[in-house]
Amino acid sequence: MIRSLWIITTVTFLYIIVSIVPLYAAGQPVQGAEVSVSKPTVYNLTLTAADTQYQQTFTNVKSLWFQCRTAADIRYAFVTGKVATPTAPWMTLKSGQVFEEYNISISSFTVYFAGDAGGEVVEIEKW
Repeated sequence: MIRSLWIITTVTFLYIIVSIVPLYAAGQPVQGAEVSVSKPTVYNLTLTAADTQYQQTFTNVKSLWFQCRTAADIRYAFVTGKVATPTAPWMTLKSGQVFEEYNISISSFTVYFAGDAGGEVVEIEKW
């Protein structure tokens, strides 16, 4: 019983890998998927100076992902003037953490970033 369940699970997983993953890699929409997949846009935003606000504006967002490339904490907010000299509302993305939002549909917005040391690089991927 357990062996046959394992075989069914393995076959189902392999079917998904063989039939759906190549469509995602090719940037084609997948029928039945919640989000139509297109090519991502990648940004590398350098926070050159410490405690200085930098911004990145996004349009037509289906998902958003960002992290700090270096081992450092960064601050981010969705309102201008909050991250350079930390003033609520703002959030800290701790070293090694990733901000992820999926299955969203926003036409346009801006994220504001700042770091403590300067030289941090924020790696951003937008779909």
